[in-house]
Amino acid sequence: MLRALLLTIVLLPITQFAQAQLMLREASDLPGRYILQFVSSVDVPAQLRGNKSAAVVSLKLQQQQRVSRLLADLAATDLKIIRNLWLKQALAVSVSSEFLPRIRALSYVAEVSPERQYRAESLSIVTLPLSGEVVQDNLDKIDVDPPWSDQYRGQGVVVAIVDSGIDPFHDDLATRWRGGTNSWFDPYGEQGSPKDATGHGTAVASIVLGGNASASYLGVAPNAQWIGGRIFDNFGRSEESAISATLQWLLDPDNNPATDDYPDIVQNSWGLAASEGSCVNPFTAELAAIDAFGIDLVFAVGNSGMSGPGPGGFSSYLTPSFDAHVISVGAIRDDDNLLFASSRGPDLCGSAIIPSLVAPGNLIKTAELTFNGFDPDNTAINSGTSYSSPHVSGALALLRSKFNAADHLQYRNALFNTTTNLGAQDDFGRGLIQVAAAITWMENQSIPQRVNEVNFSMADYLFLETDADAKIALIRSGDLTTAASVDISSSDGSATGLGDYQPIATTVNFDPGESVKTIDIPLIDDTTGEDIEYFNLTLSQNINVNLGARSTLTVRIQDDDNPSDEDEIGGSSIGIFELIMLGLWCLGRRRLV
Repeated sequence: MLRALLLTIVLLPITQFAQAQLMLREASDLPGRYILQFVSSVDVPAQLRGNKSAAVVSLKLQQQQRVSRLLADLAATDLKIIRNLWLKQALAVSVSSEFLPRIRALSYVAEVSPERQYRAESLSIVTLPLSGEVVQDNLDKIDVDPPWSDQYRGQGVVVAIVDSGIDPFHDDLATRWRGGTNSWFDPYGEQGSPKDATGHGTAVASIVLGGNASASYLGVAPNAQWIGGRIFDNFGRSEESAISATLQWLLDPDNNPATDDYPDIVQNSWGLAASEGSCVNPFTAELAAIDAFGIDLVFAVGNSGMSGPGPGGFSSYLTPSFDAHVISVGAIRDDDNLLFASSRGPDLCGSAIIPSLVAPGNLIKTAELTFNGFDPDNTAINSGTSYSSPHVSGALALLRSKFNAADHLQYRNALFNTTTNLGAQDDFGRGLIQVAAAITWMENQSIPQRVNEVNFSMADYLFLETDADAKIALIRSGDLTTAASVDISSSDGSATGLGDYQPIATTVNFDPGESVKTIDIPLIDDTTGEDIEYFNLTLSQNINVNLGARSTLTVRIQDDDNPSDEDEIGGSSIGIFELIMLGLWCLGRRRLV
């Protein structure tokens, strides 16, 4: 009883945030903070569709020129750049209001508006054997068994989780992180490696691609990989420019436009409540650019349904679920009725169907916080559109793991054209997604299938010299029904074999159904002060495999005599809230024994 009371007192303000749709209600303008929009006549999506890397380089160069000019023109002011939003040709700045007329008078400045701050607000309501495995009923409901039986489970697909963060210590998620410095982004600079203070993002990620550490599979596409963008600070607050910066990061995670390390799918279980009933979307430019890259955008439609009279009687969706570039997802119960809290149409902002689709969203088993690995297979039960929408991201990952469509809209069309109709379009959209039917639709459309190939998970890794090993992931995509193998060998760069690392020349074997292999290369911690050094790895064709675009790899080693650089590589800490919760958890476990 004491444990239950303590948990109720401590968890009540947090649990609603952790389990709800991340609805962001505008709290206030940030004092002295502004979004400065430069004049631009560039059609950014068109440029990106033409040549992605060249367009990114051009946008960054143009932004740099504008910033230099601005700093020169305002040298005598207290202007400070907070975030560089090159994608939308804008800046988040702090400046005294007395200088605003001077800024607005500049010919290359289109607009200066206060930057908005958001706070999270809760509006949520609080096993079957397939393919030889045990999965949750919600996965059976969307028919994942046929692609799983054919060994298509999201291999070779990267999903970005834009949310509260992800707990990297959960057994269902840890091995699915792409890893490296280009796979995690915190616009607040508070967490240098994956972290989740509330558990919301962790739960969402587990429905997309979670494993089976808790005795049954949680995720729709358990062979996919995740990267994470954290749009909330340590206090659960969000800022307009932080969201813009995170969406911008998705297009160039490693700050090198020549590499294709952007994700295939972006999962969003958040929305803006302040613009409910409005057609104003502050992130239009970012979403259009992401879509132009050929990236699928999935958004939860929101949990505002219970604020009105009932299904069919009103519109309650959140921004940006009405955006033409996104797939908006509502939630249904086990009996195929609409979850009462699920937001709905009609679309008052254009011609979109709101929601686009529906998926299971009632009492879904998800991963939960581990308290830095203390409870590595912890799970919870959650309801709402936050937990229905990741089913669609997982379904898209299954389609992408089997097919190589020339136009990413074909994946979307496959889901749209094969749903189970459940009722009124303003409530259920096109209906309940059916993965197996979508696979058949793409086959009938003669969409080419992905070839069987092996890649390094990324083109550039960075490790600390004090790390015992460089852990390198190899990703196998395409048809996994047969065994395959690839040779891997190292060669010196500025780092030398036996001096800085242990050379490697080996064969890596994949059994049928295996999509990921990790190799450990021992690193040597010497006492010599050095700059960042590197060595190279190369994949060579062996049995039943083709080599993909990332068949060569640069492995960089950061010297341990420069501790100021360690934050950018990682390290995780437990905050005061987690310490309290961990203590209560231990107390509860001890009392139950």
